[in-house]
Amino acid sequence: MKSLQIFILLISIVTVTLSFGQEKFNYKFLNDYSTKEVPLEEKTKLDHNAPTNHITVIQKKALHFDKITEDWKQVDCGVLYNLKLSENYITWVLYYYWGEELHTTLVNYDLEYNFIDSEQLAMDENAEGWTLSESTITRHRIHRMDALYIEPEQIEYINFIFKDTGEIVSEKEYYNGDIPDTCIHYFDPLAVKYVQALNGLNIRDENGNKIGKLLYGEKVNIIKYTNKELSVNDNGKIINGSIVEICNYESGYNKRRYVFDGYLVDDTALKLYNTQLCPNMLTEDDKDPFNNGERVCLDDIYSIILEKLPNSIPTNFITKNDNVIIEKGEITLPLTNGKKKTFVNNTKYLESTESYEYIGFLESFNYHLIAGSYFEEGDFFFVDQNNGEIKTRFPNYPHISPDKKTIICFYFNPYNHRSEFFIYTIDNKNQITLKRIIEIVYWGQNMENTEILWTSNLSFLVKATPIATMWESSGNYNKSYQNIHIKIHK
Repeated sequence: MKSLQIFILLISIVTVTLSFGQEKFNYKFLNDYSTKEVPLEEKTKLDHNAPTNHITVIQKKALHFDKITEDWKQVDCGVLYNLKLSENYITWVLYYYWGEELHTTLVNYDLEYNFIDSEQLAMDENAEGWTLSESTITRHRIHRMDALYIEPEQIEYINFIFKDTGEIVSEKEYYNGDIPDTCIHYFDPLAVKYVQALNGLNIRDENGNKIGKLLYGEKVNIIKYTNKELSVNDNGKIINGSIVEICNYESGYNKRRYVFDGYLVDDTALKLYNTQLCPNMLTEDDKDPFNNGERVCLDDIYSIILEKLPNSIPTNFITKNDNVIIEKGEITLPLTNGKKKTFVNNTKYLESTESYEYIGFLESFNYHLIAGSYFEEGDFFFVDQNNGEIKTRFPNYPHISPDKKTIICFYFNPYNHRSEFFIYTIDNKNQITLKRIIEIVYWGQNMENTEILWTSNLSFLVKATPIATMWESSGNYNKSYQNIHIKIHK
């Protein structure tokens, strides 16, 4: 009897040890989060509604963050929402911060919250947006876009499939490299073209059914020329061409489609239409913006036409100042007050880099013009010869009107392909005021030909290129342009 009691006691001790030896987590904290329906898009922005409701270390451990990021104990992590994808497993969308990056990840668990698999959905970084990922989630797949915004931008689309077990595998792996009815977008195409048709170009499947439209300026990868020739009567003009096979991205897939190549042109041949010159958005004004971001024609601000080279007025106001000292990595400006203003290049560390170039002296203003280059950005600015004070900064080279009462400046952001037109006014005391910032929808100043020719005190000629082809397919700046004549209205 005593032996039996000892045996029962030993069993009890083992049972208690197992109970306390295994980690038990309370998942009630997940009840505070919502469930979303698919399909949905997952995008994350560090500067817009970035999550701050971080979870504890114990909660991180319960959700197996150690299998998501190796720095899981140190970094801020959290939960975004639940997805109902399958009866076989549980799905949560989580987030974590890593340095200056915000990541969101889809994680599949079994019904007892054992980790099965995970895949990144979205990522944003706190610089100028060099890299970005975003996804569309469906019941069976993740369609993810990975972008690297350099010159030119590099965009890749990747598809992942949810297996019945909850594992997440690439579509290429799932189909053993042979994905039905798709093409590979990163192949070497036979030709790279752009859509010249103002109203877009119809896309058709192999049976001739219209399934979509390519917009003006869209890039087209031709993968095969067919023997189907076609002639189109476009308002009395006969357009000859043939049907070509292209690789077209549609909802997470690169599909083999067909278009008429009579409306496709090379990157250097894409032209602007008159109707595309005017649409723009007034993003900043000395008065309240009046169009709320709508694409309109700002007729009361300026008029704009395509025009051949007219007569121009010389405006060479900026000259060199022999008193300026330019040595190794330094620019020294002797000032009227007897002091000196020095700009020193700092290129030791990439993220804190500063380098300066002396452009010249504007005698009528008594200003020096200097160009600054910094990490992922740059500017031009005036320095007062009297006291070394830095005056107005410009996003690009400031072009001064013949009467020295107006400054115009064009800027193109290579990361988001945003084209802007800045208008400044100069009063009788040489005070410079930013009057307007206008976002241009279809075109920007040519990156290779940045000269402005003034035709009057309020009108000038700018060399313009469609935003879609600022770069050639080779990655070089597109040197082709059209002359645009702009007249600013007072």
